[in-house]
This record gives sequence, C-alpha cells and structure tokens, in this order.
Amino acid sequence: MFPRFVAQCSIAQQQQRYEDVLLQAPASAGDGSSRSFSCWALFDGHRGDTVARFLGSSLLPDLEKRLPAVPSPSEEPEQYVYADAVRRAVTAAFLSLSMRVRELTSSTAAGCGSAAAVVVQTGHLLTVANAGSSKCILDVGQCAIECSADHRLGYNEDEEQRLDAAGAYVARLKFDLSGPAAPGELGCGSLRLWPGGLHMSRAIGDSDCGQLVIPHPYIQQVWLPCRPSRLVLANGGLWDVFESWQKAVSALRGVSLQNASGALLQRALRRKQRRADTGDMSVLVVDFCPESSSSSSSFKLQAHLERLSCCTTCSSTCSS
Repeated sequence: MFPRFVAQCSIAQQQQRYEDVLLQAPASAGDGSSRSFSCWALFDGHRGDTVARFLGSSLLPDLEKRLPAVPSPSEEPEQYVYADAVRRAVTAAFLSLSMRVRELTSSTAAGCGSAAAVVVQTGHLLTVANAGSSKCILDVGQCAIECSADHRLGYNEDEEQRLDAAGAYVARLKFDLSGPAAPGELGCGSLRLWPGGLHMSRAIGDSDCGQLVIPHPYIQQVWLPCRPSRLVLANGGLWDVFESWQKAVSALRGVSLQNASGALLQRALRRKQRRADTGDMSVLVVDFCPESSSSSSSFKLQAHLERLSCCTTCSSTCSS
C-alpha cells in the first residue's frame, strides 16, 4: 500500500518581460472544489503573455473534465491502466487547449505562444508533461531524475529528425535580424524554425509558424517513493546559466522548502549577470512527504541524513 502524500510548494520569479505564468493548485487548496488531484504548472510565454495567461486560467477546468474520477489504485495491473488513463487525459488537455488558443490568437494575438510544463499528482502517481524548454527534475535524495524534454532547436535529436523529415527550414537570424539566414550563411543567435522564427519545435499557440510547431507534450510518469522527495521546475533560461542541472539541484538538498526556490533563482541571477539574456526566470519547488511521516521528516532533513550515511560508508570503504 502506498501512503498519502502531503505536498507543499514555494515559488520565486524575476520577470523583465512579464510573460511567465505560474500555477499552483494542490488538491487541498480550500477553494471549495472537489478536485481529487494536485497540479503545478509553468507557462513560459513568448511574443506576449496572452497565451500563457489563458493557459493558466483554463488548464484546471479542462483537466477536471478528463482525469479519472476514481482514486489511484494501489495494486497491479490496475495501476498501469490508471496511469495510462491519466497520460491520455493530460495529452488531450494539451491538444484541446491548443485548439482554443488557435481560435483566440487567430485575429488578436497572431504569433503569440507559450511553452508549457505541467505536473499532475494523483495519489502516488506523478505525471509530468511539457512542450517547450522548461525543465522538471524529481530529486529523491540519492539521485535526481529529469522528467522533461527540451524542445529547443539544437537540443533534441528526435525533434531535429522529425523536422528534417518534414522538410522544415531551420536557420539562425540574419545579422541584420530581418529574417532567416540564407543556406550556407552563418547567421546569429539560436537556431529557429521558419516561417515564424520560433526557437522551439513544440509549444502552444504560434499560429504563424505553420503545422510543424506541435502542442503534443512529452510525458513522463513516476511513482512517488515512500519517502520525502522534491520536484524542481524552472524555465530553460534559468537552467542554461548553470554548468549542469545535476549540480544546481544537488545544491538545494540542504535548503529548506521555504528558501529553495529563492536560493536557486538568486544563484541563477548572479550567473546571469555575465550573460546577455534578458528573459524571465521562474522557479517552482514542491516537496512531497508521506502523510505517515513525522513533521520533522522533511526533504531537507532526509537529504542531510543520506549525505551523512554516504560519508560514513565512504570513510569505512577508504579505511578498509
């Protein structure tokens, strides 16, 4: 039997363009709803905040209509049938919202779009879906798992193969920024998909980019361990400033939930000063703790005890 989990969240943002929208909706939000799932999301807008704000206000009602009404089962094979139903529901929500966004932006905000990273907790099942560049990491103390895919051009071999097979034109900007560089021309900046000039191959919106930019999310599902764990979600621009996401996440293991999101953001901002990037930065950190654990069994304490255990093991090995 899996325990019930208590989820607590902290967020931090540094916005210059004000195109990021964060969503945090735990099941016990006290908002009067009968929602049986928890949801957290980061919508990283581009060319305006219209699509990101629409997604932030529309995701929950859409998921409520689609997710299984029954609680997550505790036995096999029902667990896997349930997980597949959740996966299908989340995928359908992405596609449905994409259709509504196309109607919304067809006349008023053509070219506006958003990356989307959505985390859904149903019992002990965690479902992470993303389209775009935001990265989601689940840290269980001894190791960390990347639960997302980067859909920026030049970062994803599978997406490059899909675009190449479809005959897409991928190029950097001209040096005068007037459009795509010609074949053989070096160009400047990141790789972009033309028409439209978007630097990622999956997103919601972007009606000026044709049919090659798709809203279909990459989805990964994991069973939460019966111990405290931590999820870290942030947009791609934040992760880019670190040498590796593994080091950035491991540095948070001794930091309380209350300070974790702000600590990661501040470290990123100090590094960002050496870069020309002017994008928004948003961080969302969620700690999952089994309900049966004592109040002191936080992820911070658990990670600290594991480091001590690891050090003791290493000392014993070295001295033998």
